[in-house]
Amino acid sequence: MGAIILGLIYQNYRRSKRSLATMTILNEEIKRQKEALEVETRQRQRMVTEAVIKAQENERSSIGLELHDNVNQVLTTVKLQNEMLLDGFGDSKTILKKSSQYLQECINEIRSLSRRLSAPTLGKIRLEDSVKDLIESISLTNKFLIRSEIAITNNNNITPDTHLALYRILQEQMNNVLKHAAATEVKIQLVQSHKALQLTIVDNGQGFDMATKRAGIGITNMKTRAENLHGSFEIKSAPGEGCSIQVVIPIE
Repeated sequence: MGAIILGLIYQNYRRSKRSLATMTILNEEIKRQKEALEVETRQRQRMVTEAVIKAQENERSSIGLELHDNVNQVLTTVKLQNEMLLDGFGDSKTILKKSSQYLQECINEIRSLSRRLSAPTLGKIRLEDSVKDLIESISLTNKFLIRSEIAITNNNNITPDTHLALYRILQEQMNNVLKHAAATEVKIQLVQSHKALQLTIVDNGQGFDMATKRAGIGITNMKTRAENLHGSFEIKSAPGEGCSIQVVIPIE
């Protein structure tokens, strides 16, 4: 009997020892994975920070170019015309009429730029109103025709985060079209179902080869905004066939 008891104790001891060794290995693996996850998280945070800084610098450069190429040149023209008028050259009525037209172009350009950069006043304006306001500001550039369809049935289940994400995605893509697409027409559709909001943006511009062109910061930001809200982001393009973007964000 004593031998049996000793045998059982010994077996139990060996099992406990094996279990302890297994637990030690598991704990070391959990610790290793945790450390790897922390490293990956820090790397992602650094990448996001770098992307944000680069996007800000690109945006500042873009604003500077737009102000120089558009507003500054028009104002320079107005200045020259006024100097001609002061020196007694030309017909004053004709010059003043042209100057007034040029100044109105500057006003439209600055208004468009301001609206494209600013965020909607969340909580004080509905999603469809902020989208319409953005479309109106871009239309002031007279760069292309915009056809839009907006069908939102219930604003109560559209959160401020969803509102801002869709607005920024539309804003980003329209800026891309303005700068790169050479399009003559853009179609914008924003529709709501009982489960999701769907934003579709299609242009007839020059497009690009998705197999060779790397996704830039703008496309990455749009994709990230959609995925942060558990949504989907899809982009399609080909040389000479324009570009289409579809964003679907679930709502309660």
